[in-house]
Amino acid sequence: MVTDEVVPENGRSVVGLELTPALMPGESLLVGDSVSIVATAGQQGDPGAVGDGLVFDAEVVGVIPAAELGTSVISVDVPADEAAEVARWAASGRVALVLESREG
Repeated sequence: MVTDEVVPENGRSVVGLELTPALMPGESLLVGDSVSIVATAGQQGDPGAVGDGLVFDAEVVGVIPAAELGTSVISVDVPADEAAEVARWAASGRVALVLESREG
């Protein structure tokens, strides 16, 4: 697909999330989908350690299935001032992805 739109635009950043199927919707993600990135306690973590409602709004800009690894790399567009924190949570394996409504 060819477009004149620059991604990420000024004030935005793209962060890659490597996720297992258990940490994202069973519905196939599409470029342009609105998603919420939810901070989690990790596989054996304490849910109370996350605090209440650590959620980042994002838009899917790329999806690369890595079937041989059992994961997918989802590229998401987030506000630049949240990118480092999203990347830290993602690098520690402590995020899940929620697909928001595709209506409207």
